[in-house]
Amino acid sequence: MKTLFTQPPRVNAGLFFLRLAGSLLLLHVHGLPKILHFSEELTRIEDPFGLGPMMSLLPAILAEVVCPIFIILGWGTRLACLPIIAVLLVAMLVVHPG
Repeated sequence: MKTLFTQPPRVNAGLFFLRLAGSLLLLHVHGLPKILHFSEELTRIEDPFGLGPMMSLLPAILAEVVCPIFIILGWGTRLACLPIIAVLLVAMLVVHPG
């Protein structure tokens, strides 16, 4: 008997590839430079809510380093996407609205 969430192997492989590729790109392009050049990022980061550069950089690091690792491993994938969406919305709507 086929359950509601059973998908063909090709679909599963495709979804795995998308999850892996998206997470690795976010980690490589945005996350790792923030960790490797932390002190430089503190001087360059925007402070949209007036909390200070450290409190603006830490959520970005959480969303761009820790959450992609969780997504790659498949641990709480849907919950791990929420901080990523929040940081990207702040970047898109508040920091770079144009």
